[in-house]
Amino acid sequence: MNEFVALNGGPPLSVAIIVKTLVLGPWAMDVLFDDGATYGRWGLALVGVGMGLHLAAGTLNQAALARDDALRAAVAWFIAAAVFVAWMVAPVIDDELLRTEVGYAGAAGLLCALLAVVYSARREG
Repeated sequence: MNEFVALNGGPPLSVAIIVKTLVLGPWAMDVLFDDGATYGRWGLALVGVGMGLHLAAGTLNQAALARDDALRAAVAWFIAAAVFVAWMVAPVIDDELLRTEVGYAGAAGLLCALLAVVYSARREG
């Protein structure tokens, strides 16, 4: 998966974005969205993690499409989306914003893992 890491910027870029989100996130949200809402530092960091995983999944998805493996990629997206919807409907976490932040990071991680399996299986087979 060296090509994947090189194309996506790898973990150092993701860590830098998450650290910046932890440091500047709440302030930036107050400046950009004057709605009186309070956005937690760790929740914003979770969204940053989810975004990094979502970008990684996009890279793996493009690899699957380039290898004519669209069906398995689509199944991976469907599974991740279904798990996210089930997570959002289930009252696992009372705070809806936190539930969304955790669910997005989790679903993006699941999607990334499923697409990595698609990528690895196609590469080995």
